[in-house]
Amino acid sequence: VGLPPHITSSTGMDALTHAVESYIGNWASDYTNSHAEQAVKIILRDLEATYHDGSDMDRRQNLAMASHHAGLAFTRAMVGYVHAISHNLGGLYGVPHGLANAVILPLILDFCRQDCEVQLSKLAIVGGLGRNDESAKTLSVRFIDKIREMNRNMGIPTGIPQLQASDIPRLARQALAEAHPQYPVPRLMKQAECEDILQKLLIIGP
Repeated sequence: VGLPPHITSSTGMDALTHAVESYIGNWASDYTNSHAEQAVKIILRDLEATYHDGSDMDRRQNLAMASHHAGLAFTRAMVGYVHAISHNLGGLYGVPHGLANAVILPLILDFCRQDCEVQLSKLAIVGGLGRNDESAKTLSVRFIDKIREMNRNMGIPTGIPQLQASDIPRLARQALAEAHPQYPVPRLMKQAECEDILQKLLIIGP
């Protein structure tokens, strides 16, 4: 009950990232997809409400189960570029892992959406964001938009304040070295593409 809201949001979005990356990856199976879908359904339903009111123990228990389901999914189907970038931001700057995942997730889904729009559209339906008769493109975009909305509603930033432009080439190299060939990503990323994504995380200004 006493868990601070920002820890609730970042750990919840960490679990969502586990579920989503396992679901869109090339090692996904019926078993891992079933657990990922359970996690996504619960997190989209309960995370924001728990962020705003942490006293609801039923929702907290649901989110703990969502994290469990996501863990069963990603320990078999693995993760992807979100984690590769997040790990390196954490290693260099100490950025909290769940927070970094939350910030990076919509950018990576933008990058690979066309290669996994069917999977993302299924997650949109699981999460109550649409109907089967809508196009995969419409649903996949709506799912990504929902992640951005959740981040915004829980005070999660769109960038990483610690990130320095001069570190971007090195971070991109290290992230890709981690991801290739360890992570079964739906679309391969080049150095320049990874740098472009990191550029979007820069927060410029006072």
